[in-house]
Parts: sequence; structure tokens; C-alpha cells
Amino acid sequence: MKEPTYNYREDSEKLNFVGNECNKCHKVYFPKRNVCRDCGSTEMIDRKLSGNGEIYSYTQIMVPPEDFNDKESYYAVIVKLDEGPRVSGILVDSGTTPDIGLRVKPALRLMKKDKETGLPRYQMKFEIID
Repeated sequence: MKEPTYNYREDSEKLNFVGNECNKCHKVYFPKRNVCRDCGSTEMIDRKLSGNGEIYSYTQIMVPPEDFNDKESYYAVIVKLDEGPRVSGILVDSGTTPDIGLRVKPALRLMKKDKETGLPRYQMKFEIID
């Protein structure tokens, strides 16, 4: 068996919704940026985002990729976070059909297991808030 080499800390900022904010104009980014797209400032400060937001757009994936062969279909969503940035993700299957404007919250879920090492890989997905 191959020695496990995956470092979970590499995904820590994504899984914890750590973005950054321009210290000059206060534009919020996720994932992090080194330079503010709006004002050009390089004074960026880390900011923990809630991960909560609303569905901005969605589509149903009818033929999943090979790594998702345990699912028949699923919804891919773009979520506009409460803090401003838009992020893409997968909607947790809740039996509810998504719609634009529905509120969602983050949900940490197993994405897949590495074929060589057997180590689990996690992904932040979204679930509809009732």
C-alpha cells in the first residue's frame, strides 16, 4: 500500500470558509486573493465567512462523473454567500427541488476515498434551510 501523503490542512481554509477582505474598500473574497480586484490594494486581512447564503443558480447533473458513480444525479449550485462572494458547490440530497433564492447552509460531507491510499476526502456541500 502506498504511504498516505494527503495533508488535510491544505483544504482547511476551503472547508472552514476562510476568505479575506480588502482592508481599504472592504470587498470580501473567497477563495482568498492577494490583490483586491476592485481597488488594487494588497492590504488583505483574513476573514471567516459563515458559509450561509442563497441559491444564485443551479443545474441538475444527470450523468455524474466516474468518481460519483454512487449517485444517479445531483444538483450543482452557485451560492451567493451572505458576505458577498459567490461559490460553487453540490446540494445535499434532501428531497427538495432547489430554487433560486432558497436559503442554504454549509454541510461537511465525504466526497470520495482516494483510490491509492484509501484516505477520505471531504468537501463542503450545501443543504437547504427549512
